[in-house]
Amino acid sequence: MYTPANTGGSDVTFNQAAGTINANQFGLLFYNLGTGSSTVNLSDGTINATYAGIDVTTGSTVTDTTLTQSSSHTVNSASRGIELTHNGTGNANITLAGTTNAGLVGGFFVLQTGSSGNMNITQTGGSISGGACGLLVQNGSQSGAININTSGSVIGTNSNGIGVLAMSLFTDKALSLTQSGGDISGGSYGVFFYNLGHGAANVTQTTGSISGAGGDGLYITNGYNGSPGGTDITVTVADRISGTQNGISVYNYGSGQTSITSSGMIRGEGTTVPSTQNPISGDGIYAFNDASATDLVISQTAGSILGSTNGIEAINNGTTTTTSIAGTVTGGTGAGIDTSGTANTVSIILNSGALVSATSGVAVRDGAGNATLTMNNGSRLVGQVLLGEGNDAMIIKGTADISGATVLDGGNSTDAAVTDILGTATAATNTLTFENTSQSLAGSIMKNWETVTLTGSDVTFSGDAALVTGSGSSQQGLVIQNSSTLSSPVALDVTGDVSIDATSTLNHSLGGTLTGNVTNAGLIKWQNTIPGQTLTINGNYTGETGSLLALNTVLGDDSSVTDKLVITGDSAGTTAVRVSNAGGSGAPTLNGIELIHINGISSGEFTQAGRIVAGAYEYSLGRGQGSNSSNWYLTNRRITQIPVIESEVNTPSEQTFIVGDISAPDLRPEGGSYTANMAAANTLFNTRLHDRLGETQYIDALTGEKKVTSMWLRQIGEHNNWHDGSGQLKTQDNRYVIQLGGDVAQWSTDGLDRLHLGLMAGYGYGSSHTRSSVTGYGSKGTLDGYSLGVYATWYANDVDHNGLYIDSWAQYGWFNNHVHGDELAQESYKSRGLTASVESGYSYKLGEFAGSLGSLNAWYIQPQAQITWMGVKADDHREDNGTLVQGEGDGNIQTRLGVRTYLKGHNKMDDEKGREFQPFIEVNWLHNTRNFASRMNGVSISQAGARNLGEVKLGVEGQINPHLNLWGNVGVQIGDKGYNDSVAMVGFKVNF
Repeated sequence: MYTPANTGGSDVTFNQAAGTINANQFGLLFYNLGTGSSTVNLSDGTINATYAGIDVTTGSTVTDTTLTQSSSHTVNSASRGIELTHNGTGNANITLAGTTNAGLVGGFFVLQTGSSGNMNITQTGGSISGGACGLLVQNGSQSGAININTSGSVIGTNSNGIGVLAMSLFTDKALSLTQSGGDISGGSYGVFFYNLGHGAANVTQTTGSISGAGGDGLYITNGYNGSPGGTDITVTVADRISGTQNGISVYNYGSGQTSITSSGMIRGEGTTVPSTQNPISGDGIYAFNDASATDLVISQTAGSILGSTNGIEAINNGTTTTTSIAGTVTGGTGAGIDTSGTANTVSIILNSGALVSATSGVAVRDGAGNATLTMNNGSRLVGQVLLGEGNDAMIIKGTADISGATVLDGGNSTDAAVTDILGTATAATNTLTFENTSQSLAGSIMKNWETVTLTGSDVTFSGDAALVTGSGSSQQGLVIQNSSTLSSPVALDVTGDVSIDATSTLNHSLGGTLTGNVTNAGLIKWQNTIPGQTLTINGNYTGETGSLLALNTVLGDDSSVTDKLVITGDSAGTTAVRVSNAGGSGAPTLNGIELIHINGISSGEFTQAGRIVAGAYEYSLGRGQGSNSSNWYLTNRRITQIPVIESEVNTPSEQTFIVGDISAPDLRPEGGSYTANMAAANTLFNTRLHDRLGETQYIDALTGEKKVTSMWLRQIGEHNNWHDGSGQLKTQDNRYVIQLGGDVAQWSTDGLDRLHLGLMAGYGYGSSHTRSSVTGYGSKGTLDGYSLGVYATWYANDVDHNGLYIDSWAQYGWFNNHVHGDELAQESYKSRGLTASVESGYSYKLGEFAGSLGSLNAWYIQPQAQITWMGVKADDHREDNGTLVQGEGDGNIQTRLGVRTYLKGHNKMDDEKGREFQPFIEVNWLHNTRNFASRMNGVSISQAGARNLGEVKLGVEGQINPHLNLWGNVGVQIGDKGYNDSVAMVGFKVNF
């Protein structure tokens, strides 16, 4: 059918509403050379032709050209399906929903030459197919945009066919394709954009697929090499793009930015041989910016990008390159991500959900640019990172996963290959940063980083700790800062300077070597279960304020196994040293245990941090003597330095020291506290007859008969001072006891004697403080406990108080004990046991005399003897530091020999009142068969000066009235070696 409109100003319209048009050449040949519009409506029916199903041509004076095909219309042609050439002044508006099947050439051609209008092609459904191309759009005008929207099927069926071919030759307007459904495919390319104009090129896919069976899925070029064209290139992918060559190829020889954003699947299979026009094959995304272009930005928000060569290859000779990944990027023989070009700044960002890898083992590779690879929370990388030349950086943050990384190479200025070159040999400054993350990796996989920084991170070397970094102000080496910890369960082998700030830690289990200068303001810790590991610093060491070394030593004698620091250079600053006991039992030292060895100038000071104890011994850190004065030792002996007398050949600068008096080993004050508790537990509730009962008889107020007491109570306060056997430890002990008792039965065999039986109970508390005169350290001991006992007393003469008495008692006591040494954990343990005593005395009445104011006084003397067995035992106790503590002295037998003299006075004014008083003085000699002591890992710390004691006691006993008796006394015991004990007691009994 031929529809001409050569002249005139009217519009021309063709409508096919039904039926079939069959033609040998053209099914519809539509020409409009007038000044009106052109409209073709294909609402239903079929057109069959051997050359072109529909050919629409408009002249330069025509306004808009519109072609609409409904879903029920079909065009079949052996060569060309529909061809529309718009040369008018308006827009070409094409809406397709039906089926167009063409043979050799193409399904739908849209050509525009002289028009200044836009070319708007919208496919709402259906299919377009043709041999060379499914849809060809060419804009040869000076202005006007190409807007293509597809949601159906567009196919280039030949082996070299293209699904959508769009060319912009001269216009400054955009060339755009939007796919919102359906499939675009070609035997070679799925979509081919050729932009030689001056506008942008845009491809947006919201859903659907684009595929090339013999080339790229999507190919876009702005101009070509030597002929710039276009401005920006923008690609957005939300579904599927694949090609047997590359998934997407973008060449920007224009003047704008290249931007590719994907949340779908992009695949480049690499099975098609590269061509001169498209020399790259096997990339998921291949993007090239010529020097005339600006930024190159690739952003993946989800999905996958897969290439048989590279997942992403970005070559930018423009300004900056930015690649942001949040899905899977997988390379084949190349890299997961490969960036290169002359762009000075390259940024590769792996976000949450990112997984970058390649079958070649190269995850990320960069050329000569200054590249920064950032791994954010939730990202993952498997394989090698090769950042090549330039000043490169890698930042690993949060939960980023590098467990599959095999090489992290910062590159060097002369060769981008994988080499292990010391950072100081290159002009580049490459930085590897661990930021707020926890990672485990081998040191040897980190290569060519002049600075490795841990900030807020925990990093553990696994496999090996062979790390080579840089040194100097610009190449800072290994920097551990902002509450970071670097741990090495294997031997350290770090080359480069090391810096540790005040909040950070370097942990190592097997020592090793740090080759470079070390500046420490934090903690270097020997974190090993087996001591004996040496850390060697082949360089200088500087300890800044707050710095600390934490080592482990099997505390014993000079030959003890210990961790050690060796500094081959100089030392400076001040560093605290904390030593933990690794199971040592303690033993006397002579020269000491060497902890720190310095070959260079030993200007640094190493100070002890916390107490160092083992068994009974107190260790201290100090500088060596004489030729060893550069080194630092642990010792438990104080050495007095005696200067050599200068001779004529000696000058003051040549003055040396020889070892003088070597003292006894330094003892821990805790031994005094354990001993004080042991002594208190065995003596706290011990009594004598008069301590317990006071005046043993009273006058019944009604009958005038003498009776025995029924209940009594006494309270005692005691203060004790003593030294241990070495003289180093001085202990002060304060005790308090409250004890009550009462008779439960009494007998007399002849009316003259008296035997009574009673029960008693008590509560006692003791606190002690021991201080070492050598180390200055102190310890506090406390004890509290209870006792239950029975006593029996027999008087031979109950009438005139002369004669023999025998008193006995037995008690069982149980105690809670605590010892808390300075800077040590509190220790708690139990003690319990029996004590028993037999006492005898004989009272003589020496005479009577009358006093003033009508008083009558009787003078008595009473020799006494007492044997007390002390059987309270302390539980064996294992201290928090491993020391075994055992009490000694239980089974002690204390004998007392003494004499008591007293006056029994009565005044006439007290007649009929039952009031009597007995002032007394008593002197005793006490002997103990055993010293109370504590054994700490077999070394005994004993109470000295208590074997033989002299005692003086003064007091008064009396009956206030027939219902109340009071007594009280004060006493002092004196031994040798500074032992003394002062006691005050008050008691009363109530007569019922």
